[in-house]
Formats: sequence, C-alpha cells, structure tokens
Amino acid sequence: MDKRSVYLDHQTTTPVLEEALQAMLPYFREAYGSPSSLHRFGLQVREGLKEAKEKLAALINAESWEDLIITSGGTESSNLAIKGFADANHRKGNHIVVSAIEHPSVMNSVEYLTKHGFEVTSVPVNPIGQINPEDVRAAITDKTILVCVHLVNRFLQVFHNGKRFRRRRRIQLLNRKARMHQHPVAHRNVRRQ
Repeated sequence: MDKRSVYLDHQTTTPVLEEALQAMLPYFREAYGSPSSLHRFGLQVREGLKEAKEKLAALINAESWEDLIITSGGTESSNLAIKGFADANHRKGNHIVVSAIEHPSVMNSVEYLTKHGFEVTSVPVNPIGQINPEDVRAAITDKTILVCVHLVNRFLQVFHNGKRFRRRRRIQLLNRKARMHQHPVAHRNVRRQ
C-alpha cells in the first residue's frame, strides 16, 4: 500500500502482526505441504499445526487440542457451526431463531436450512439496531434447537450486553434442546448497549 493511502477497514481484516508473520514464514517458504500428506513436508506441517492447536487449546482452556477445528475465518466457522449443529440435531427439532441483523454468513446458512425442512423466526431490532432479549425468548418454541444472536454489529456500531443473551440456563429452561450461536468475529470500538 502506498504511503498516501489510508486503510480504514481493520474490523474486516488487518495486516499480519510481525510475530505471526515470523511464526508462519517457515510454512510459507520451506514446510508448505498439506498436513494430510504423508511425505516429509506434510508431516512437518501436521506437527506444526498440532503445536499451534496445543497452544491455542491451553489459551482457551479447551479439554484437548483435538477438539479444535481451524477454519479460514468467521464465515466458514458460522457455516460449519450452524449447518453442522442443525444436521446433528434435526431429530430434536427443526426451529431456529435469528436476529434480523445477523451476519450474512449466518443468514445464508439459515436460508439454506429453510430449504431443507427447517423453520426460522427472525427477531426484529429497534430503530438503533438493538435486539430485545425478551423477543428472543418469546420466539423460542419446543422445536427450537438453535438461537443465533449477533452480539456485536460493526455496521450499526452496536454491542449488545452478552450477559442478557448468554444466560443459557434461561434459554434451556424454555427449551432444553436449544443452544446459542454467536458469530465468531468480535469487534472493538463499538458502542455498548
């Protein structure tokens, strides 16, 4: 980027931190095999990926590094989580609750599911983009298996109070099968509501 340009979309993607670049350079230049391959390059990458997952698992207190699934970003993560959860739990119910301001990756996944037998209730927002937790709770039925609430909306600059939505016990009291999905991309510099 030339020195006269100013990049203002850091909430979508950012330059790579120098520390991250240095850690990845060996995999860009020398050990660039697929971790699924059985040759030397693939085995090196597989070992590096395992080490990275072990560090990440320890950082987030995961039970095992093997529980982690690494994706290319938030869109892929939402698709995997929503479609995977719905497919695995379709015998328990076929209803999903979403807010009207969900990330496009969430809405696209939910739209796909409507073509495969799922019903969706979209919860409205007020004029400044806030979601009323009571509206979410009211939308939950005995067939609800998933609730998708975007706690941070960078376009509207709204940050919802996660405690009001993440009281999983309250959602599970309404329906023991229901689980929460929150879009995995978190953003800073937004107004808290």
